[in-house]
Amino acid sequence: MAAVNVEKKAAWMHAIVLLCAAVAFGVSSVFMQELVGAGSPLMVLMWFFCFLGLAKIAQPIYMMKVPRGLRPLRSWEARGDVYRKLGVPGFGALLKNTPLRLLNTQVYLSRSRRELLDVCRWVESAEAIHFWSAVVLMPYIAYCVWSGRWTALAWFVVLQVVGNAYPIMHLRSVRGRLAPLCRRAAEAESRPAI
Repeated sequence: MAAVNVEKKAAWMHAIVLLCAAVAFGVSSVFMQELVGAGSPLMVLMWFFCFLGLAKIAQPIYMMKVPRGLRPLRSWEARGDVYRKLGVPGFGALLKNTPLRLLNTQVYLSRSRRELLDVCRWVESAEAIHFWSAVVLMPYIAYCVWSGRWTALAWFVVLQVVGNAYPIMHLRSVRGRLAPLCRRAAEAESRPAI
């Protein structure tokens, strides 16, 4: 019973932190809008980072999901040839071997089976966050095309590729490598103890 109360208290604490972050991001958006104007690409950039931040902060109480039709890994993704040609392993090494690793420490393994299952969930959630972030950016990219804002378009396409497409490809590649291990760990955990 005490464990349930601790979990409820932790969930409330995460909800309070999420609410405070949302308020802080909202206030920051108002100040930023006063500074650069509502139509500035800098506002969209700020909202992009706010979305990523709020989604990350929300993970302990709500993990985003990739749409069901896009979730399964394709055979070509599992083989990894396309990802290798696109330099995705190099992108992964950049994330792992630099301070960028600190952006999402939950997607790295240590030793325990329980942790392996948690890492599989965190990796899939991180992929979903970047997927929905890419979806959120698309209307502004379309607006840039429609209004002829070519410089802003170029920068946001780069942001979309580096900030969303490569993380998604990297996380799908990691998910493909972890999938057999996660299946075995889940099966082992569901077996009754002898």
